[in-house]
Amino acid sequence: MTMEIARTGPVERVLLAPKEVAEMLGVHEHTLYKWRAAGEGPPYVKVGLRERARVRYELRVLHAWIAAATTR
Repeated sequence: MTMEIARTGPVERVLLAPKEVAEMLGVHEHTLYKWRAAGEGPPYVKVGLRERARVRYELRVLHAWIAAATTR
C-alpha cells in the first residue's frame, strides 16, 4: 500500500489513493468515482491545483465512515 503523509502542523494525515481505498472496501475504483459524483461514499479531499488535483482519502476519516456505516 502506497500512502502519502501530509504534514499539516503537529498532526500527520495519512492519505490514500482511490485504488487503495477500493481495495480496502472491496469495491471497484469506478464505484468510488460514482459515489463522489453522486455526493455519496466516504469523504475525500482534492490535493493539487484544479484540473490536475488528485482525489485522496484520509485514513482516519475513512475508518470513521466505515464505523458509522457498520450495522449490528
